[in-house]
Amino acid sequence: MSDLIINGVDALEHGIRMGEGFLNELLCPAPLKEFITNESRLEHGKRVIYNEPRFDSRDLTLVFTIEGSTQEEYLANFKYFNSILAKGKIEIKVPAISDEVFVLTYQRSSGFGINLARTFSKVSVKVAI
Repeated sequence: MSDLIINGVDALEHGIRMGEGFLNELLCPAPLKEFITNESRLEHGKRVIYNEPRFDSRDLTLVFTIEGSTQEEYLANFKYFNSILAKGKIEIKVPAISDEVFVLTYQRSSGFGINLARTFSKVSVKVAI
């Protein structure tokens, strides 16, 4: 079974894996949108309408690792990863935890590190969900 599926493709086929804290960030519960309230001078406190609460959007920082057995393979995998980001819409599924598909919107990369052999890197990506 695949650990990570990105846009319907097994990410491991392209040397892409989940980095540190990936699942914690992805699975953290979303906040609720503000409830409708009314503060009337004729009543004590305020009135809050709780029916049909909705989740608010949130920003995440996901860490991916990209690897290749050679510099050429790494570079091909890195270019593939960048092509995913360039589309803007990213659909992620982690079969080990759920069948849910998380639809993310790419915002920017916030960190990058590569090893001396140029066969492994970590990329921090800011997305909205």
